[in-house]
Amino acid sequence: MVIYNVPQDINVENLEESILTQNPELGLIQGDIVSKFSYRSKRGLINMVTEVCSGTRKKLLRTKLKLGWLICSTDDCLLARRSFKCSRFNHRHEDCRGDETCPLCAGGHKLKECTAPATHYKCINCVCKYVCVCMYVCMSMYVCMYLYVCVSVYVGMYVCMCVYVCMYVLICMCECLCRYVCMYVCLCMYVCMYLYVCVSVYVCIYACMYVCTYVCTYVYMYVCTLSMYVCACMHVCIVVCMYVCVYGCMYAYVCMFAVTDSATG
Repeated sequence: MVIYNVPQDINVENLEESILTQNPELGLIQGDIVSKFSYRSKRGLINMVTEVCSGTRKKLLRTKLKLGWLICSTDDCLLARRSFKCSRFNHRHEDCRGDETCPLCAGGHKLKECTAPATHYKCINCVCKYVCVCMYVCMSMYVCMYLYVCVSVYVGMYVCMCVYVCMYVLICMCECLCRYVCMYVCLCMYVCMYLYVCVSVYVCIYACMYVCTYVCTYVYMYVCTLSMYVCACMHVCIVVCMYVCVYGCMYAYVCMFAVTDSATG
């Protein structure tokens, strides 16, 4: 908004403070009014351009502001300077450095030389706006594509690096695991072989002892049986001999007794 006829002792820096101090009935707070710039009118009066929100605008339009010893009116700021040479805004034709442009058809000629029909009328600012929008869209798409490619490349490199690191770590872990597994297997095999040898030795010793015991027992039983058989044979021989002797003696005695009888008879 524009504030007309501002006192000369009020500038861009202290405008807001002056409004808040001298107009408390508006209920404004710090930051509701932002001073932009000031300019002089054709009569030499100072006008101040400010930026306000919609609520503050309504309050300022319904009343007048007290600034210093003056009562200042406010209105919407509609300052649109346009060059009659290039038909663009924000500068005058005295300061224009653009090309001659028709304000009706946007052609490269003056207004009085325009012969274009009404259907071909167009604004140079709108055309340039569309061109700028297209250029902005194209540039945005180019930047997006470039960023997409760069991000894709970097993401691909990062993913490849992560995969490489993971594979390397996995290989190292597998190698360490295989090494420890091999050591564990070798140790288990060594323990098993040691236990097998020990058990085999103990089994062999036990078997040898068992065999020796069995053989000794068998030999002992065989010797005892043989001894008993020999003793029985000797006993039988002795008995036979005794019987033979007894019967021989008896036979001899009978023979002697028979001879004696025959001799006496």
